[in-house]
Amino acid sequence: MTTFRGVDHVGIGVAEMDAAVSFYGRVGFEEVLFDWTGDLPGPDRRARVVMLGSGGATPVGPGRLKLVQVLDGDGPPPAPAGGGWGELGICEICLHARGVPEVHRALVAAGARSLMEPLDGAVQPNDVSLDIAYVADPWGGKVELIEWTGLWRSLPGPPRAEGVNHVAFGVADMARTRAFYEQLGFDELLFESTEFFEPMAPWYPGEPPGQHMIMLLAPQGAGIEPVVLDPPGPDLRGEWGHIGPFEFAIGVGNLERGLARLRELGVETSEPVTIDVGSGEWRYAYFRDPDDLYYDNSYDYDNYAPPAQILARRGIVSNIVGFSLFAQSGEPNPPARIFDALAAGKIDVAIVWGPLAGYFVKRANAPLTVVPIAQRRYGAIPLAYDIAVGVRPHRTVLRDALERALDRDRARVRGILASYGVTQLSGV
Repeated sequence: MTTFRGVDHVGIGVAEMDAAVSFYGRVGFEEVLFDWTGDLPGPDRRARVVMLGSGGATPVGPGRLKLVQVLDGDGPPPAPAGGGWGELGICEICLHARGVPEVHRALVAAGARSLMEPLDGAVQPNDVSLDIAYVADPWGGKVELIEWTGLWRSLPGPPRAEGVNHVAFGVADMARTRAFYEQLGFDELLFESTEFFEPMAPWYPGEPPGQHMIMLLAPQGAGIEPVVLDPPGPDLRGEWGHIGPFEFAIGVGNLERGLARLRELGVETSEPVTIDVGSGEWRYAYFRDPDDLYYDNSYDYDNYAPPAQILARRGIVSNIVGFSLFAQSGEPNPPARIFDALAAGKIDVAIVWGPLAGYFVKRANAPLTVVPIAQRRYGAIPLAYDIAVGVRPHRTVLRDALERALDRDRARVRGILASYGVTQLSGV
């Protein structure tokens, strides 16, 4: 299993959290994964943190947004001043969008300022076509909109943002940066350019610099776009939590394993932090890259169960108890812990994945009842899932044989599922 999982989310400093949640909700980030206020170890600041996901996330727009409002000291630090784009520091977030012109117009109507009108083009060396536009959010942070028309065809539907595609940041040495991030799984070069992108010229206070930019992708998560300017321009790293994009997180399936790998690579890291955010645990640890930028490893908390996300949206968080599916080596049946707690009266109700519920309830030492949730979807959050057998695109003979076998033995398959207590939906 891959230790590192691409860019998990980008951190954006905001001056007024409720207004920021509303704005980015109109962009498409309507899922509030958690909303937490407290003292943050690592940055050692008191802050309100809201993690937002997009119900329309796709493989080319998988990343989330972490909005941060610093509450102590003098409040949110101001955005570093004096730059255009690509100076040392985080310079933009990029959202993949279906219908860049329409999404651009919608954002401007919502209070954003247009920085670049929609245009189309292609990037080398693979001649990948794209549509692109830029806006500044109400607090001045640069937001790129991109549709990789040469890579991906979005599902039918209205124009929309689909999630974070990549984060761009300025660095001092491209070769050093590329070598560092290749060790973290960003080893696929999508494009490289050493030509100045003329539509950006008005952003710079003086003569535009030379630009060298590349985009690196990982097998999972969002990508990265390091940029080198010549001459370099001012240092725009700023304070942690400053207004605008200021950090990003690289997802990991196991935080301790990710930290161990970083340390093997000679990277200094903080100790892991675990915060109970009501609907689950948020786990992270900080490290810095060769340009001393802010980054963190983030445990893949995204897989908060859908019921936890729904309860959190409704403000029902104080009595939620989370149970991990993972355990120390040798511990039998870690998913059984939630059922043991229910049988022992430590919790009143368990909202769990149906196949697990049926299996463990049949084996419980107390009378437990399984009640399927009738609603298949709550807004963008699915509560029922189709399960399929997948084959490679060219294996049509195997596909057809499997399809015939499933049709022929449907009753036997249902019988096997029933023997394990798996709840089955009618009409399937």
